[in-house]
Amino acid sequence: MKHGGLHAALGEAGSFRELGVAETRRALPGRRQDQVDEEGGGAVVVADQIPHERVQDVGIQCILLVGHCYSSRRVGSAAQMVAGGGRAGEGVMLRKLNYVGIPTRDQDRSLTFWTETMGCIIATDRFIGEKRWIELTIPGAQTGLLLLTPEGHEDRVGTFFNGSFGCDDVQYTYEKLLARGVEFLGPPEKRPFPHVYFKDPDGNTFFLSSR
Repeated sequence: MKHGGLHAALGEAGSFRELGVAETRRALPGRRQDQVDEEGGGAVVVADQIPHERVQDVGIQCILLVGHCYSSRRVGSAAQMVAGGGRAGEGVMLRKLNYVGIPTRDQDRSLTFWTETMGCIIATDRFIGEKRWIELTIPGAQTGLLLLTPEGHEDRVGTFFNGSFGCDDVQYTYEKLLARGVEFLGPPEKRPFPHVYFKDPDGNTFFLSSR
């Protein structure tokens, strides 16, 4: 693989530790492949000689003239390096938000609303002890919805949801959901950015924007 091809492939894969131009000198003759790169901390490899490496594990030491690469397999990927503050996995406490809870008095009614009207998909619907655990996924999103009212939190039903839903086009989504019978507090507003407020059958109020 030539330098341009490797660079393009790395750009597509998106995971490499460091990309920069080293000193513009030609590779020294007799340089052994098992030498250790003092700066990168990995085994030195050269272009066209990395069949054992995955593209995302190879970082460019320089592009011009030298064509010298190093393996980042020993120190982790770029995402791990950045997230870990310099070392793979170091200092990372949280990875994602799994789901947010939506309180409801009627889980069946809420389930129908969020799946048939809003387009969510059932991920889990089962009992855990005496509680029915209904977890939904939003197509294209990592964070899901949990239709469950924890004991002692019944007063949360019918309140404002402290979060924000997103869509591609607020006006379009508003018109489609309005036709499906969704209750809105009013038409979309354009400032400070397109947004609108809607309610679910329990009276919970939600914020929707295309920001």
